Order: sequence, then structure tokens, then C-alpha cells
Amino acid sequence: MNTKLYGSISSCVGNLTSLRTLQLGSNALTSYMPSTLGSVKDILLLDLSSNFLIGPLPQEIGSMKSIVRLQLSGNQFSGYIPTSIGELQNLFELSLSRNRLQGPIPESFADLVSLESLDLSLNNLSGTIPKSLEKLLHLGYLNVSFNKLSGEIPNGGTFNNSTAGSFIGCGAPQFHVKACKDPNKRTGFSKSKIFLVYILPSIALILIAIWLLRRRASNTHLLVQENSLLYPFNKRISYYEILQATNNFSKENLIGRGSIGLVYKEIFNNGMVAAVKVFNLQLQATFKSFEAECEAMRNIRHRNLVKILTKE
Repeated sequence: MNTKLYGSISSCVGNLTSLRTLQLGSNALTSYMPSTLGSVKDILLLDLSSNFLIGPLPQEIGSMKSIVRLQLSGNQFSGYIPTSIGELQNLFELSLSRNRLQGPIPESFADLVSLESLDLSLNNLSGTIPKSLEKLLHLGYLNVSFNKLSGEIPNGGTFNNSTAGSFIGCGAPQFHVKACKDPNKRTGFSKSKIFLVYILPSIALILIAIWLLRRRASNTHLLVQENSLLYPFNKRISYYEILQATNNFSKENLIGRGSIGLVYKEIFNNGMVAAVKVFNLQLQATFKSFEAECEAMRNIRHRNLVKILTKE
């Protein structure tokens, strides 16, 4: 993982029939996901996340009967989700977020009896959320936010414990999507999926800075230091990390509201305090403002200006 690999994944990988783990995440791989991966029937973990892979997911993916973790997020996969994924009955983690997948959520997902985590966020999926997903008794995490889903959200099984953050932007108000309708009205957050993550500035930060200085004075370890950020500049921060750090974009974490977006306070698992600015794509000026802000932050250096960590 993260070894700066580039180019395509060789179809010869299908000859590695004894392969158990293949981790190629966070590289610069391009081209398609080879259908020959379906020949590696005993593989347990496949991680191709955060690359530049394109095209449809192969139907042969359903042949990897032993797989327990399938991570394909952060690519440019398109087309429909293969119904054959429903044949992976040992699968307990499936992440397809941040792609260009379209069409419905397959009903065959109800056959993923071991599934514990399902992330389909930030795609172009349409149709309704299958009520049959209520049958997945082990499903503890579900995220279908930022898609084009419509209809009512099921209310049984794992849906009883899901938060509104799992359904943000999942449909327009006219479709009566119960769980995402009220949060969108309250925050204007629908279809907002451009993020600027930066070190949290003034106001509440003044108190944090005082606290940090006092800790430095007493020779204790600082959680955040300017020259040793726990998240380096331009690191890709996943939507799931942002969701966790903002407590599902909770009202309590909302610290600012502008004409084209909202700002939320983030507290990452490693202790770093930051802020995420979420732009509203429904507004015509959003893209222009986003690029202008990025350009300004890139060219200006001042101790009173925030430092951008990443943009997604």
C-alpha cells in the first residue's frame, strides 16, 4: 500500500491462485479492475482503494467466495454494481464509496449474511434503498449518503440504529426521504460534497491554543505541532474519516455558516483538531469560489491564516 505504484493491474494476477491478501491501496494505478481476479477464489482481503481505476466492476467479482474485506473506494469505477457481489456470503466489510457507480442498490445485497460494514456513499446510485437489507442482522455500519436515492428509508434491522448522517443528500425533498429531509432543511447541506479541511482557526481555537501552550510549558506532549502534523499536507482524508471526526456532521460540531457552505469542527482519532468546509454544489458560484479559495491559500503565507490539509 502507498508505494507509488502506477500503471495497470496485470491480468496475470489471476494466476496467483493461493493469494490470500492483495493490498494496493493509495497508489496511482489506472485502467480497469481485471476480471481474472475472480480466479483467485481463496483471497481474503482485496484493497484497491484510493487509486484511479476506471470502468465497470467485473461480474467475476462474485467468484471470490472466501473474501471477507473488499475495499474499492476512492476510484472512478462506473456502471452498475454487479449483482454477483451478493454471492460473497463471507464478506463482512464492503466499501464502494467515492466512485461513479450508478443504478440501483442490488437486491442481492440481502444475501450478504456476514456483512458488518457497507459504505456506498458519494456515488450516483438511484432508486430506493432495498427493504431486504433489514435482514442483515450483523450490519452495524451503513452509509448511502450523497447519492440520488429516492423513496422511504427502511426502518427495521440496522436502520433502527443508523443516524441521519448515513443518508445526507440521498434524495431531494420531493421524494419524501424521511431521515435526510430534516437535516437538509436545517443545514442546507444537500448534495454538498466538496471539502476543504484546514487547521481550526480563531474563536474556539484561542482557548485550544492557550491549553496547548500550557501543556508545552509543563513539558507535556503536544497533540498538534506546526512542523509535525499527524496528517501531512495534501494527504487524502476519506469521507468516512471526516464523518467520524465531525460526529456525522452533527449540529454540535457546526461552527460556521457562509453563503455557499458550512464549516464543521473535526476531532480526529489521533487528537488533531481541524475544520472542514463543506461547499453546497446546488449553488452556481460554488466551483468558482472553491477554486478561488484554494488558489488564495496556495499563494499566501501568514501566521494568522489557516493551513489547508487537503481538498476533496
